[in-house]
Order: sequence, then structure tokens, then C-alpha cells
Amino acid sequence: MFCFINSYRKLSSRRISCGESGQASVEAAILLPSLLFIIGLMAQPICIFYTRTVMNTAASEAARLVLTQSNHVSKDDIDAFILRRLRAIPPLTIFHEGGEEGWEITLGESEKLIEIAITSKIKPLPLVGIFSAALTGATGGLGTISVHVAEPLRPGWLSGGYEDWVEQWGD
Repeated sequence: MFCFINSYRKLSSRRISCGESGQASVEAAILLPSLLFIIGLMAQPICIFYTRTVMNTAASEAARLVLTQSNHVSKDDIDAFILRRLRAIPPLTIFHEGGEEGWEITLGESEKLIEIAITSKIKPLPLVGIFSAALTGATGGLGTISVHVAEPLRPGWLSGGYEDWVEQWGD
């Protein structure tokens, strides 16, 4: 038995079998899970990229703080400064695991460099974690994300000392 569907514009008419009326539902049942899986596959790398960006920015700002305020800033002040900036990361395991205690902040200072490293754990989505680690450069193994910033204490183009600058500009 056949059902007839006629166009109201009389441009075309076609015959559709009555057994094909549920085809769109079957296609949607196949397409929607696939589409949701692809969106989920893209969500993890985006979240990790956001976390790494905030971590890198916090480490860079802390390095600049140490360079400009080296006499007045303690290690606890730097940690508090970094943790305040890291609060921009949502406390979800897809972004970061462990809350405020989950951050590992290390500060190193040498004669020519200030180094700040921030490390944390993430909990990757099932089957997505491998792709996320590969695409976003999560280091230290699967589930670990870290950034390392090294800033010179004095720029290479800057020469002389304070006395030289005063002599040059003062009169």
C-alpha cells in the first residue's frame, strides 16, 4: 500500500512508502549520540586549554610582581597572589581537581632568572583524556597539567645601574 504526498505548489509529486515514515526518527537516533560525542570530545581540550591559559597568566603576573617588588614580597604573598588569580578556574574536575589545595606552586630564583611553576591534576573524561592530553600538551602524564614561566631579572637591553641613569638624566 502506498501513501501519496502532493506538493501544494504542484511542482512535484512523489510516492513514499508508508513504511518509510519513521526514517527521520531512526536517523536522529543515530545522529544525535554521535553529535553529542563529538561535542564532548571537543569540550575537554577547551577546558584544559582555558586552565593552562589562566595558570600561565597567573605565573607570568607573579613573576612580574617578584621582579618589581622583590624587597617587599614573601613566598606566602606570592602564593596568595597566584591562588587569587587561579580562582578564575571553575572548581570542576574537568578543569582542575583538588580545590585550592590542589595547586602546587614552586618558586625559584637564581642570579639572572625568576622561575614559577604551577602544577595541578585534572580528571579527564572517559575515552577523551588521551585526545585531550595530546591536543593540549598536558604534561607530566595523563591527568597532570603544569606550566612553567621563567623571566629574566634584568632585560638584556638594559645596561648600567641606577647611578648611571641619574647621571645621564639628572642635572
